[in-house]
Amino acid sequence: MLLVLTRLTRYTRASLFHVGSDSSPIDLDPSKLVALMALGLIVAAMLIWPRRRLISVDLPLRFLLIFYVYTFISAVFGYDTRSSLVFSLQMTQWVVLYLLVISFTRDRADLSRWGTMSLIGTIVVLAAMVGDIVAPNTTIGAGVAGRPTWVYLEIYPRWAIFFLGFALHYAFHGRRSGKRAFGLGAIGACLLTVYLSARRAAPVGVLLVIGIYTLLAGRRNRALWAMIAAVVALGAIAVAVNPQYAERLSSIPLIGGETSVIDDSERVLQYLVGLELFVENPVSGVGLGGATQWTYDNYGVKIAQHSLILKLASELGFVGLVLYGLFIASGIKLAFIALRNRQAEGDVVGHSWSAAVISSLFGMLFWAQIQPSLEELPIYLAIGLASATAEVYTTAEADRG
Repeated sequence: MLLVLTRLTRYTRASLFHVGSDSSPIDLDPSKLVALMALGLIVAAMLIWPRRRLISVDLPLRFLLIFYVYTFISAVFGYDTRSSLVFSLQMTQWVVLYLLVISFTRDRADLSRWGTMSLIGTIVVLAAMVGDIVAPNTTIGAGVAGRPTWVYLEIYPRWAIFFLGFALHYAFHGRRSGKRAFGLGAIGACLLTVYLSARRAAPVGVLLVIGIYTLLAGRRNRALWAMIAAVVALGAIAVAVNPQYAERLSSIPLIGGETSVIDDSERVLQYLVGLELFVENPVSGVGLGGATQWTYDNYGVKIAQHSLILKLASELGFVGLVLYGLFIASGIKLAFIALRNRQAEGDVVGHSWSAAVISSLFGMLFWAQIQPSLEELPIYLAIGLASATAEVYTTAEADRG
């Protein structure tokens, strides 16, 4: 479902908003207004049940809303106002989706449904990964001459890293043997997806998620530490025998790759351009999405920022970087509140779930420095689940008191 939602919102972003065209910047075809449909459902529910509290406004959402408004302000003074306004409009879907997560995740049963969906998601992602290897779909990932298109389908390892924390939770703390077996299978599915993707950063993301989960929930669990050792050993062997990884690693400048003067596939150049834009526009940036047009006008090629920090700094300046940082930091704080709450209550399962949420969240934050994530679902889902987890466990404690 999450994979379908990701592709659906990508389709919506491409069809609902026309960036850089001479036509109207918004296509009002009702079949494409997916994000607005979600907002419509909330409004309809409010009208049907006027006395029921349907909307939850937490601290991260407040920062996200301020950030959302600021993107429009920054666009007015940006390099390409029209395009930046369109990109700002695209942020609406992520604000709405975050709102849906925190508003309709009310109890442990809801958290369990998210967990079950994550386990199922590992199988779906692996199946989709294999499907695109067998029959590459060039409309999903941008291939490069001489390399299989599927190598660049970063949507799959991204979700595998996100799901991995929850797979670990159910594998080691599932309440039933069937769930624990499903969790172990889900771990295998995540690792296989990462291996098949041949992404350079994906194995690091896997180790990060496993390491954080182990430190938070299983420091005394020998099985978890044994898993880390096995993943490191098997990962090293897998990378060594996979020619796709060898080719990808050889493209890293510090290992032997050559950095051309203008090549938007080189991360070094992306970082340099991002720093240049931030130095020239430190306060408000060049507007959301403005960096791509700026690099095209100045260098003749469109260079998109892959690092979340540099994208925020270069396109929204120091103000945007701080606002989005507060959104992330407040979500992390709530997740650790839930973790400490469950630990104090002696709730091993709840403590493990909170650790899973935190590890997946940090996995997404790591991935956000490698691949574009500001306009993608996982990071908002991760922070939304962190906030919802804190709300559920805090409410449960208050109810018992």
